[in-house]
Amino acid sequence: FGQNYLAHFSPRYLFLTGAGHSQHSIPGFGQILVMWFPFSVLGIGVLLKKIIKKPWPMGLIFAQILISPVAASTTNNAIPHALRTFCSLPAWQILIALGLWQSWSWLKSKKARHVFLLGLFVLFFINFGFYFYNYHWFYPQECASDWQYGYKQAVDYVWENKDTYDKVFFSRDYGEPYIFFLFHSQYDPFRYQNIDKKRVHRYNWVWVDQFDKFYFPDFSDKGSSVQEIQQQYQGKLLFVGLDEDIPNEWRLETVRFPNGRIAYEIGAVEGK
Repeated sequence: FGQNYLAHFSPRYLFLTGAGHSQHSIPGFGQILVMWFPFSVLGIGVLLKKIIKKPWPMGLIFAQILISPVAASTTNNAIPHALRTFCSLPAWQILIALGLWQSWSWLKSKKARHVFLLGLFVLFFINFGFYFYNYHWFYPQECASDWQYGYKQAVDYVWENKDTYDKVFFSRDYGEPYIFFLFHSQYDPFRYQNIDKKRVHRYNWVWVDQFDKFYFPDFSDKGSSVQEIQQQYQGKLLFVGLDEDIPNEWRLETVRFPNGRIAYEIGAVEGK
């Protein structure tokens, strides 16, 4: 717990690299723009001085920051966790504002203040501009897999051709495919709730491995490769898997990420 808790106060996490999970952070950026680092440090000093004179309500700002990682620190994954500590953001913003205010108050001449404002604007333009570029261009290209890109395209193909095949096998490599399959196919909720399903307890979670004629295996599991599945079932079989899962001679369609990498290969074969 202690190590997890302290990880949320690492300057590297806060200002340089952010959380390890790219769903919660833009790669190469902290949770706070790095230009605000000196002002946040100064703000901490200013607030400590104020707390000595007036603990209440000034202490609430530190309390918010110190309490925010407690819940996330009791978990064992994605530490430090940006999303679970999001509630600390207003307190950090106040600290930065205090640092800015203190810096401004030290500058007495108009010229010094003009230079300060100009420098601040230039730093913000560079820092935020780089972030803006990464968020709108680099991030969607390189991190699409973290947002399950490709499910819609793959499910659309399966749904359009479902009547051609007796069984469909959809890889669960990118999370819980049955959820995305239900959503993108617009599968009838009433039908889904009333048909038989194969539920499995796995990794302290309940997974749906099959409903209707749709199966969601991990093709890398023993006995679950596409070739082994072909030996187990008869009829026309459709597979949706990773590049290495589907033999070249079976392939019908390729779904790619925005950066050109293969998200899914779709292939078919006659069962034996």
